[in-house]
Amino acid sequence: METTAAAYKPPEAAITYDTAIVYDYQARYKNFSMEGRIGVMTSMARALLWAVVGGVFLLLVGAVAGPGAVMFSVLALLPVLALDFCLYAKRLHDLNMSAWFMLVFIIPVVGAIFMLYVAFMPGSKDANNYGITTETLGWEKVLGLIGIAGTVLSVLALIFSAMAS
Repeated sequence: METTAAAYKPPEAAITYDTAIVYDYQARYKNFSMEGRIGVMTSMARALLWAVVGGVFLLLVGAVAGPGAVMFSVLALLPVLALDFCLYAKRLHDLNMSAWFMLVFIIPVVGAIFMLYVAFMPGSKDANNYGITTETLGWEKVLGLIGIAGTVLSVLALIFSAMAS
């Protein structure tokens, strides 16, 4: 016979679900939010997309206003910088790390190496302290591969140019 305390105990059941691929609309389209997590390909795709948008904007401002509009251009690109902060916060969350680890980025050599680690290291497949994983869409995979190739080529160009001088 059960005791009274056992009668009010919640039932125990092994409730499981596959958290490897979950499509989370809310986390996906909140670009200015530091909540949630995103994978490597999604972050590379977004970084490439924002870099292209920022570059086109700078070209347009330079063509219309001339060199006197440099200060305006820098101020107008602050939203792109904010998007990058949010992007790296979500990448750190994917690695189950706090967004405060972005402070490591300001350390000259260590920060650059840590930034590459955060950009390329895949996160956990299961849910972590910051949420569940999200599915990478087809266009994000394509842009992500282009972004990865561009990043690798840029790093190699920096290394070879440093060796040549």
